[in-house]
Amino acid sequence: MANNTGISPILEGCKGDQWMNAYVCEADKLGILLFESQDDDKEDRSLQPIYVQKVGYEVRNKLNSMMDNVWDGFYAGQIRLSRFPALL
Repeated sequence: MANNTGISPILEGCKGDQWMNAYVCEADKLGILLFESQDDDKEDRSLQPIYVQKVGYEVRNKLNSMMDNVWDGFYAGQIRLSRFPALL
């Protein structure tokens, strides 16, 4: 996992690795929650950022949509799904 000093040190089963500048986690209770808008205009309208917080901690994870990955020749297509991954 990325070297996020706000959350990585308090997760059970995670140890810092300075050579990789990351945390190595051997925990069965970690996962990724991926959620997205199911509205008809999900590629045109987006509500962000979205905050995810662990109860009892001051740590908040600010989530933004994934980048636009549609290209129309030289320019981006300005189409973006409102899809958010969150570490749980």
